[in-house]
Amino acid sequence: MVALIEADEVDKSLGMYYYIYEELYVGDILKFEKNPKNFKVYEIHLDGTEVSLELCSSKQPKTQGRFACFIMCKEGIDTFYAIHILKQLFKTEVGYAGLKDCESYSCQLISVDTKYLREFENHYRFNNITLCLYKYSDYPLMRGHLLGNTFKVFSKYRRYDVDVVERINNIEICLRSKYLANYYG
Repeated sequence: MVALIEADEVDKSLGMYYYIYEELYVGDILKFEKNPKNFKVYEIHLDGTEVSLELCSSKQPKTQGRFACFIMCKEGIDTFYAIHILKQLFKTEVGYAGLKDCESYSCQLISVDTKYLREFENHYRFNNITLCLYKYSDYPLMRGHLLGNTFKVFSKYRRYDVDVVERINNIEICLRSKYLANYYG
């Protein structure tokens, strides 16, 4: 059962009023600097696949469909801005399943109607966006067409002792056994 724990005043001032699990509260034992090197987000597609550039192949996918699905990895820019750039590149609408944090390195799927793709490459790289052709689909991606996200967060200890290590290990065990609600905003 999930019990909501009231947040402290600093978090409330940022609009985060509750914690979900008390045992996940880290407090001041870790130091975290949010940036694309320390915060990575990978979309989990509806079929359970974790989206990353490792899924890309140098070969064109064999099956055809009305929509080309690309893996888009971006660094330090928000999803809306990346989609805006891609709309200009492809000169059409671009489908996506979810928003990813602008202060992260993130990978997600996007879709483009193939009738707007005359000749195109399997890979694109410009500014902080990398695209590679992943597969074809009969349907465009739409908001919510994802199972969730995997996060990789890199932090440092503020202090290092046996109690801190034990607490971090307990948090890791707890995280592996629970799904967390999306606390976006």
